[in-house]
Amino acid sequence: MQLFCFHCAGGSSNMFGEWELPGMDIIGIDLPGRGIRVNEPFLDQFDQAVEDLANKVISLRNPRQTWGVFGHSMGGLLAYEVSRRLQEYQVQCRILSGINPINRYGGGVKLLDEDDHTIVGRLADLGGLPKKYKDHPMFVKWFAPILRADLSLVKTFRYTETKSTIRTYIVNGLDDILTRKAGEADWKEVIPENMEYVSIEGGHFSILQNPEVVHRLVKSSFKKLGVTSC
Repeated sequence: MQLFCFHCAGGSSNMFGEWELPGMDIIGIDLPGRGIRVNEPFLDQFDQAVEDLANKVISLRNPRQTWGVFGHSMGGLLAYEVSRRLQEYQVQCRILSGINPINRYGGGVKLLDEDDHTIVGRLADLGGLPKKYKDHPMFVKWFAPILRADLSLVKTFRYTETKSTIRTYIVNGLDDILTRKAGEADWKEVIPENMEYVSIEGGHFSILQNPEVVHRLVKSSFKKLGVTSC
């Protein structure tokens, strides 16, 4: 199985570089401006990013393999929308982590009104980067534009209500301060069928240190369809 993975704001495909899951090809995809696409200009419109990533998935997809998507935080929004637009390609499953119900996004991101040090510091406080970097002037100068571009993607996201048969898993940390006010009932309002809400120990980035959870959920999606392996 191919699992296409989309990174969080400020991240890159390197987030998934150490994931080794039995029976699965882990394919991390970078947005323009980072990772192997560091020389490409940033995108600041969500639809542009989705189109870009969907085209990447189509070009990398092996029609002889089943496939699914994983996305963390901002990457969860992207994974949701990419899979929604590519339903005709028979998406096996989608796993969204560190994310609130998607109908709550779009229209404004308060953090964009803050200065660069505050924006970088917020990510550090969530555990997304070592705290020593948030007060490093050169790092902040380099990293803040990446975060701002990605937060602009979130700002321009617009939820589209769509019935879907894609098996969907929501994975949030019990100590995640960004998602703890929303639970399974809130997600059921958005995805009433074929959805499972999973809580794990830890904070916003805990899923990245526990990829076995992703593997377990992918296997679960196969069992739902009566398939015995990836």
